[in-house]
Amino acid sequence: KGLIVYTEDKHGRRSEYKCDGETPIEIPMVLLVNGNSASASEALTLCLDYYQEYLNAFQVVGTTSYGKGIAQTTINLSNGGSLKYTFAKVYDPGGELSIHKEGITPDYEIPLESYEIGNAFSYYTSITNQLEKSIIYAVE
Repeated sequence: KGLIVYTEDKHGRRSEYKCDGETPIEIPMVLLVNGNSASASEALTLCLDYYQEYLNAFQVVGTTSYGKGIAQTTINLSNGGSLKYTFAKVYDPGGELSIHKEGITPDYEIPLESYEIGNAFSYYTSITNQLEKSIIYAVE
């Protein structure tokens, strides 16, 4: 229960996102992250990592995430176009960590295996390898 993550704009104004604590996480959990994990998925990982002591066997597995620790929004323009802009940085509940341009380093570094373009089977094998390791870490 409490603060999950918050954003802060250049003027120091905060927007807080909280949890009511009515649905606790009571199962082992592993989050898979890699260089394509960004934005909201990183915010979730930040929160869960911050509250790790309250979770049952939470681990982060994979490779360092993208590092998009900023909040963006899009507005529609009268000419039919749109404008996307950054309005805040994203922080963990303690306010000490913004992962922008740094990413999240997993608890267990398990890189994807290299694969040839067009060979979907070897890519699937890499994912399977990470999933197998994740299951082992979740039950330890």
